[in-house]
Amino acid sequence: MFCESQRITVVELYKLRMKPDDIVRMTGYKKKTVYDDVKHYKETSGTVDRPRSGRPTTAATPENIQKGRCRIQQKC
Repeated sequence: MFCESQRITVVELYKLRMKPDDIVRMTGYKKKTVYDDVKHYKETSGTVDRPRSGRPTTAATPENIQKGRCRIQQKC
């Protein structure tokens, strides 16, 4: 599971020229997590998540909720 403070910690230690294996030993984070965070930093030069693919959720807008309530009340 993603934890931004964990990613920042890993990246800051990596910037201090620590090797990923040393970061794993020092922090106790899982090896895969540390390597993934370092890879993410090398690819993006940052710690922010990449944009997600797919359509954003828009069904639960206040306007749509009100429309649904009106339809339910008319059928009952």
